[in-house]
Amino acid sequence: MAHPVLWCPKPFFYAIGNTPPACFTKDLSPEESAHVLLLGCGDPRSILYTVHANLGKVERTLDFTCCDVEPAVLARNIILLTLIADGFSSVHCWRIFYHFFLDNDSQTTLRTQCQELLQTSVSITTWNESKYGRYLRFCTPQTLNEVRRHWSFYLETTNLSQLEETGLRTAFVSGMKSGRKKLPSAAITITSMRSSAPVINSSTGGMTAGHSIFESYWVKGTIESSSLGNPLSPHPNALFGLSLAGKLFYPHYASNPIVGYHLAHLYATSTDFKGRDVVECSLQQFNDWCTSFKRRIQVSQTSTVIRIFAGDCLTFCQSLYICGSQRVTETTLQEAPFGVSHISLSEVDYSPVPKAPVAFNIIETSNLIDHLGLLNLLVVTVPILERKPWAVIHTNSLVRSKHDGPASSALTDRAFADIPTLSLLLGVCPSAYLAPFTTHSDKHETMLSVIQKSPQFHEAISWRYPSCIVAESKVPHSELDDHPPLISCDATQLGKFLFSVYLQMFLEENIDAILNARDKSAIVQRINIVHYTRASFAEFLAVIKPRVSADWEKTMDLLLLFILYDKTCNVGRSNYQDLICHMYLRGVYTKETIRWDFVKNARSPGDLFEGWKVVPPVVCIVLEVPRHHMRLLEKMDREEIHTLVIYCELRGPTGFNMQTSIRPTFGRISASGAHDERLVTVEVDPRGWEGDSSLIISFDVQLWILTREGGMTDVDFNLRTTPMNMEAIRVKTGKESTIFSASLTDAEHVYILRYRPNDPRDICPPDDFAPRLPSLHNQRQISVVFDESSTKITTLVQKDDLKKTKAKERLAGGAVVDVSVLTDNALLASFDGYEKLFTFPFPVRGRQRKTRIARRSSYIEVEVPIRPHFENHAELSLNYFPMARSSTSFNLVNMHYVNLDALPTLPTLPTDKLVWLNTHLGLMLSDSERVAQRFDPDNLEAMGMLVNLKESIAHCFLNFSGLKGERCRYPISTLSESEIGTNCIIFINALKLDVAENTVVLDACVVPGTLQNMQTVLPHAPQLLSGKASAIYTLADEMRTWKTLLPSLAERCRTWSHTSACEYRNIGIPASGKWQGVWDNIDSPLCSCGKGRNLGAFEKIREWQPLRSEATRVAIGPLFSFSFLEKSMADWNSNSPSTPSTTRKELCEFCASEGKPKLLVCSGCKAAKYCSAKCQQDHWKSHKKQSKK
Repeated sequence: MAHPVLWCPKPFFYAIGNTPPACFTKDLSPEESAHVLLLGCGDPRSILYTVHANLGKVERTLDFTCCDVEPAVLARNIILLTLIADGFSSVHCWRIFYHFFLDNDSQTTLRTQCQELLQTSVSITTWNESKYGRYLRFCTPQTLNEVRRHWSFYLETTNLSQLEETGLRTAFVSGMKSGRKKLPSAAITITSMRSSAPVINSSTGGMTAGHSIFESYWVKGTIESSSLGNPLSPHPNALFGLSLAGKLFYPHYASNPIVGYHLAHLYATSTDFKGRDVVECSLQQFNDWCTSFKRRIQVSQTSTVIRIFAGDCLTFCQSLYICGSQRVTETTLQEAPFGVSHISLSEVDYSPVPKAPVAFNIIETSNLIDHLGLLNLLVVTVPILERKPWAVIHTNSLVRSKHDGPASSALTDRAFADIPTLSLLLGVCPSAYLAPFTTHSDKHETMLSVIQKSPQFHEAISWRYPSCIVAESKVPHSELDDHPPLISCDATQLGKFLFSVYLQMFLEENIDAILNARDKSAIVQRINIVHYTRASFAEFLAVIKPRVSADWEKTMDLLLLFILYDKTCNVGRSNYQDLICHMYLRGVYTKETIRWDFVKNARSPGDLFEGWKVVPPVVCIVLEVPRHHMRLLEKMDREEIHTLVIYCELRGPTGFNMQTSIRPTFGRISASGAHDERLVTVEVDPRGWEGDSSLIISFDVQLWILTREGGMTDVDFNLRTTPMNMEAIRVKTGKESTIFSASLTDAEHVYILRYRPNDPRDICPPDDFAPRLPSLHNQRQISVVFDESSTKITTLVQKDDLKKTKAKERLAGGAVVDVSVLTDNALLASFDGYEKLFTFPFPVRGRQRKTRIARRSSYIEVEVPIRPHFENHAELSLNYFPMARSSTSFNLVNMHYVNLDALPTLPTLPTDKLVWLNTHLGLMLSDSERVAQRFDPDNLEAMGMLVNLKESIAHCFLNFSGLKGERCRYPISTLSESEIGTNCIIFINALKLDVAENTVVLDACVVPGTLQNMQTVLPHAPQLLSGKASAIYTLADEMRTWKTLLPSLAERCRTWSHTSACEYRNIGIPASGKWQGVWDNIDSPLCSCGKGRNLGAFEKIREWQPLRSEATRVAIGPLFSFSFLEKSMADWNSNSPSTPSTTRKELCEFCASEGKPKLLVCSGCKAAKYCSAKCQQDHWKSHKKQSKK
């Protein structure tokens, strides 16, 4: 195991979700099949919501692979999904899934369903042939067995005698009382507030309601609503009675059904509501999701598949990679942290050619960063991420904001390295480094941390492949960026960089760093929660190795030399041999101590391996720890133990070696054979922590370590205590570290083996180890330059060796080479008809390039500094809204898709109920943008294009909602450059809540202001403009950006398909071409595929019908800065946000000029303003209908 093994007899049972659901297809176009990997999947709320909010057709493939270490979560999920598909009412499903106690009808339903599931799951074959096997599949036979064990328990529990059920009920009530004591009242309130985003500052009623629901839930075990009624619920719900904690009631103390639902619409539209209203709102959503899921299962039998795996997510990802690369289903990877079984994937779905996905375009990791560590997750997920520009890895974590510095340090601290450098080596990059905005909002987290006065907030970060998408390109994107380049670097610099990562990964071992740390709370957290072992670092090296072009052997020699003589990690040398062992096992590097000649010379007559015919360089040690040695530790309360790491140690006369990558399980040993053919079989005790079997621990070690002092070496089973639990453990056990110790020669408790327990195969020879990211033949290379400290890459260099004779001759003849910047990571070199596209695996500052032209040697070399981040608000991206093109369709890269018809619509509300909207829009601005706006709000050019664009978007929202002037019946906005005229007309259908992304969106239709369209508009102008049109005047650079933005706004909500005649295919994106030029009003930037199709409310407004055939539906949403790159929460709190468009300079309603010297206000409506009396007179004909004069 790459992650340390934790001693946790009673892990909390996360039976239900504690955050609102997400839509997993938000990053995929409607045609793209969704291959989704859910690590730490939890309950199925997001699967149900994804099916409900799916933008594509019902035939679209939605394939979910769900992995959770807790089998009870998966057993519960299957029961819920099968109940829904079988047509049971949503009320019954709700009660069975959420309530701690069940009424008679629900109890009977649960009993019947468990019986049927058990009858159909005798084997994977019988399951696959059943009606459930069409949409529910088990990844391994062991998973099926584990889930069946839980179903059997549920069935037994529903058939208890009255006396037994009374005892169980008493245990449930006692557990509920204990749970209520663990969570502070304020935390309950904040948890429920998270479901109200973005209406976060208008949900005071929801705070009270959420608190009351929580109290009722943990007192009565049920929650009430008019739909649910209030039936007598005498039966303890078996679905909460079994988990990894054992046969006891142990749900997490913050469990609350309503926090898994979107409550923003209720909070925005109501003020006087009670807890029952909140439950009713949640139940209605649940009912809608159930209806969508049932309909999809009935209509399309194969388009939706949910695959189930119970076990460790790190080894599961590795097994999927091995299956995809080697076409094998049997692995040596451990299925769960406690256990000896290995992952053996289902032959039906994964062999010989996998029918199930083994690579994914969406990987959702929940909050596993907090439990497993960021690098551990990236190391196993990057290799199975489909190589497409829209493929994404989502991470989420609970981080501590820093009141004295930027919150961005949280990411760097978790990554242990400079982010651009790490991104170059791994191949994926945080989205914040690829674009200066996001359409997802986490601003409510910022607000909650301030409201709660808490140093913690949820941080969501998406990781993608940096892509080169050239605007106007007609070439499918896959042809531009299919092959990742090798990173060519100096071995010494690479070795120093890797050593710096090593030091950060094991910072908790550095006593000086701990004592001198400024942020004591952060360093204490590092000490108390450890996520990495030396095997973790070896895994990291294994992923990097095939991505770099360097003298790898020299790099590893230097790295190991640095580590060996390092004096900062107090147990660095004690872990050194363990690191060498795992580097060998993962095919990273073979140290001389692993080689046969060294092992041969290290042996002595009569050593522990006397009689062995085959002496491998690595052997397995098995230690049996009698149960009575752990009884005092087992009786300790979870709150006393906190996070406790267990490990082994080989201790001899001259020193000790730590073994942190261990494989523990509870069971009994049976041994057979002798010497190198000795086999150990462990019979696992299914009772686990509740049983009385010994603890069996195995680990791998270099053989030579056991040869010289083997007879005098002890094997210790140790605890890694922390400041939080050290004293409590010492008081309870009388020991601080070692729980049990046995000599290597103790045949009763220690076994030295050639093979691991229950696995008669040699221990992972490196020849059989598949490289993580296999390099391609003739792969291009990017040379990198590190800074002086070798901790970050500063510059990228790429060389083009000319192959064609004519090009060589022309270059030698003095041809002028022009190098132009195409995108943030692409430059084009050209001369006399020759073109070379230089693409880089990370954004660069192309304008600061250096070009070397070797006319005799016939090559062109480009050197560019990387762009480590967007330093200020005015730093431009060359293609803000890229749209990737495959051979069959198109896909957005940095904007999410929305199903407008599935989003809740906000009705017309008084402005005093829309204060939250004003705040929400104000949070679009980054720190630097807010400073620029306040410094000189009248200077649009100085504020930068992106600020002006955000203001224009805010203007559309405020105009429609009535927050800026009187709300019109049929709101229309026009985009114009004042010198040119109307470039685009925006007809707004509705204001909707994009609840899954915690933001809002305008459902609108746009008609580009082409000459042809304007000729249609003019005869119908009085009819079209029956409502007041709000003019948005832009500068030229903003209008050019709108030209590329409109195709993305149409793409993100489309329900139609691009045809073979699509202008995007034949001209490029935008369809008008020449996107960097002026908007000439001749050609539309939009393709014609979506014109007049599914226009929403537009189709029902009679006055707008003359333009129906030219209108395209769009989804206009705010563009936010990335919160984790912003300043501290304290700084945000002291500078309350301002809405962008409230500071936008006002212009004359008629001519868009400034005042002379100031604007004149219409005396009738008190809103319209003019630069002169003449402009007011000229505008009166169209303005008088709105004026109150």
